[in-house]
Amino acid sequence: MTQLQPQTHQGNLLDKMSQESIGVQMTTGIGAACVDCDFDLQGLDAAAPCPECGSSIAYASQPNMLAAAPPEFLKSLGSGLSYILNGILLYVGFVIGSAVFGLLYGMQNALDPESQLPLAATIVVSLVSYGLLGMIGVGVYRFTKPEPGTPIPDGSIPRATARFGGIAFIAANIFSGLAGLGVDPSDPNGLGVWYLVSFGLGLMALVALAVTFFGQVLYVRRLAPRVSNRRIYKLAKQRLWQVPLLSTVGIVLLGLGPLIALVLYWNLLHYLRKDIKAITKRFGTTPASTN
Repeated sequence: MTQLQPQTHQGNLLDKMSQESIGVQMTTGIGAACVDCDFDLQGLDAAAPCPECGSSIAYASQPNMLAAAPPEFLKSLGSGLSYILNGILLYVGFVIGSAVFGLLYGMQNALDPESQLPLAATIVVSLVSYGLLGMIGVGVYRFTKPEPGTPIPDGSIPRATARFGGIAFIAANIFSGLAGLGVDPSDPNGLGVWYLVSFGLGLMALVALAVTFFGQVLYVRRLAPRVSNRRIYKLAKQRLWQVPLLSTVGIVLLGLGPLIALVLYWNLLHYLRKDIKAITKRFGTTPASTN
């Protein structure tokens, strides 16, 4: 886990985060052990590094550090991130598998035009797709769960934005699939209505995806100081422009831009999950002392 190394000059990261209302404030009179080496930090200045290992004392000294958060909140953050990360991996695998299956079926259909895809196969593919999207949706919902006794600032707006966008994205995709049920391909009017509805829901899903992305990344940036991780904080700021750029302009890169953007987004959440796992392992079900 990358530790935030305190600096003495005025432009150090913790001071900067505090100026940006991230919520980190240096204090003294710590009564906790170092989270990395168990050195007794009683009475040491929070702005100083641990005398034993050099890690940031602020990690265990701040009341709004995740190490001092309620265990159920840490569990919700960790499980939510796991649902999102694993759901993305499974969904990418599903898309690749579907593409391969579609290619093979197209080759077979070229040889035998009379062959048709069984209805059961279509239903299974749809259910798997919605199931994986639902898994990611549950992850977003758990990841954005409000913290009991929420500290200030708590990132309420980014958190709520991420949750709303995630729910809207899942709903738009589900309704888009349901809209196609019962459509008669031989009915031009019915097809026209279906195309119009599908376009509207697709546009809604795209906007909702952008909303939940920006909300999640801003929320991650809010959480970064609470795990004392400089890397996550800097990466979150970079992802705010890298992912949108790669997802749009990056399409010209042999179509690999969106995939690269997804990898960058996945890695950002992965780094945060690693730190949350380390905190949970270190403190178990007992929050770090902040007295």
